[in-house]
Amino acid sequence: MKRIGIVYHSKYGSTRKYAQWTAQMLGADLFESKKCRIDDLIPYEVIIYAGNIYASSLAGSALIKKNLERLDGKDMVFLAVGASPEDPEAVKTLMEHNFAGTRLVDAPVFYVRGAFDMSKMTFFDRILCGMLKKSVAKKNPATLEPWEKGLLECLDSSSDWTAPENVTSLVEYVRSIT
Repeated sequence: MKRIGIVYHSKYGSTRKYAQWTAQMLGADLFESKKCRIDDLIPYEVIIYAGNIYASSLAGSALIKKNLERLDGKDMVFLAVGASPEDPEAVKTLMEHNFAGTRLVDAPVFYVRGAFDMSKMTFFDRILCGMLKKSVAKKNPATLEPWEKGLLECLDSSSDWTAPENVTSLVEYVRSIT
């Protein structure tokens, strides 16, 4: 069986929970991106990067992108955690935005919903969400993208969609390649 390493970046805790559950299910080693060096990942044949979606970026993924040459030959899998319902087109755009021009643009990516609680957000994040809500609310409801509808649904309340079973397809995929 191939060795599996999981690197995660979590701002409010949902991604950390998913990374921990995935590590338990796969018997993988777990690294927080802020404390992880690329040399920590070299011994692993499969690397899962778990990051929250923040302003259409996969937070913390620069560690992987900057060191892509050193990770050559490794199976790379991504877990993106966001607040909106899954939208395959948005996930594709996310990967293109973060990894354009690299082999990772077509890497397997799994999307799961995290949690949303304005009361736990930083002042700056609350301001950004408020501005985004105003912008989306001005649009014709019939033309909203799935992520925009999901955003409007959760902005006025707190929600937690995290559950271990949400990573089942990711775990099954990784088992199939090990």
